[in-house]
Amino acid sequence: MEIALLAMRLPGISILIPTIHDMGVSAGLWVSAFEILAYDGKWAGPKQVKAMIGQGPWLTDQSRAIAVDLYEALYAARNAFMHGNEVTLADLHLGGQTQQSVMLPMIAPLIFRNALLGILGFIVPPRLDEVADQWLPYYWNQEPFERAMTNALTLVAQSVAELQRLNGDLEVLSEQSQDEASQMD
Repeated sequence: MEIALLAMRLPGISILIPTIHDMGVSAGLWVSAFEILAYDGKWAGPKQVKAMIGQGPWLTDQSRAIAVDLYEALYAARNAFMHGNEVTLADLHLGGQTQQSVMLPMIAPLIFRNALLGILGFIVPPRLDEVADQWLPYYWNQEPFERAMTNALTLVAQSVAELQRLNGDLEVLSEQSQDEASQMD
């Protein structure tokens, strides 16, 4: 748990604005926190972490799949940063760096919370109406977390669609410029 607490110290230990290095270290700490939580006494790698995340008490299968996808993106960002690859801020953003993109280390607590609840044995009841008095406090707290993950992916999808549209516009402009240049010759 101490590693998770260190990861949550973002935006930096002694500065107000995090640097790319702060974000990369945070991604590394979050991946380590997930691996520590998934450790079975022998090994904990991406496969074990994704299985652990999938076993958490998610309200929907879509949220479960999104959480696993977000962890994979966090893991890839951590690898790029910690293995000495050339990285940019876009590598630490979900879907690349845009005005609406989300920093991967800031999504990690949303996933870690449910992974921890799963490890602690918290399960989703099969029929909410039968245990509503016990279950509703969890649901009221859980639903905003899952909605935040879905919203993050929606923003990314919109950003990617916008980038694709802009790239298409640039290709058209480039072709027009080439045509104009060839007509001048």
